[in-house]
Amino acid sequence: MSDSNRIYLVTPSRFDPDIFCPILDDALDQGGIAAVLIGLKEIAATDRQDVASRITGICHKYGIAALLHLDPENEEDSRLVGRSRLDGVHSDAGLGQLEDAIDQYMPDRMVGAGNVRDRHTAMSIGERNPDYLLFGLLDRPDDDTLHPKTFDLATWWAQVFEIPAVALIGRDLSDVDKLAAEGVEFIAAREAAWAHSDGPAIAIRSLKERLDKYPLEIS
Repeated sequence: MSDSNRIYLVTPSRFDPDIFCPILDDALDQGGIAAVLIGLKEIAATDRQDVASRITGICHKYGIAALLHLDPENEEDSRLVGRSRLDGVHSDAGLGQLEDAIDQYMPDRMVGAGNVRDRHTAMSIGERNPDYLLFGLLDRPDDDTLHPKTFDLATWWAQVFEIPAVALIGRDLSDVDKLAAEGVEFIAAREAAWAHSDGPAIAIRSLKERLDKYPLEIS
């Protein structure tokens, strides 16, 4: 993920691909997006590869990484990654799944890690050297505002460790400023984008403008 493109866009928990894909295309056209995390848990097994391929194709049109949110209950994910030309995976089902993903996909593909609930877990994950750590829980609905624990963990990590931090915001876009001002490298947006009153494209444009005010210091 590049230093100038700092938005980590998460697909909605549920979506109709025929409706969602054109909306996604318009959102990615706004710029500033480093990666799109594709969640397929609510997609029928027979449609998963087709949906992943469609979304990946839109991402690649803009030079954006497409990542699969690994489903611990689906053993077909490894085949899907290759067949859909995905750029990597996101693991949040424990260290075992993360280690398997690192062994299987790195260094040719990206592997990110989430479900970071405390500093000890963060450091245990960091010892495995994934491409990034995501702070904030994807398995629960987004709050209106940034969760205090997400802020504390993400800013602590960003200020101490080299592996990039990705912080999941709530629906309030102004929380981006708080995180970026503390050096958090990437901002994850889900409902902040898809549920924005003016539409996802405007939300992405606003996120990019906010992040541009806090350029990263490259050592």
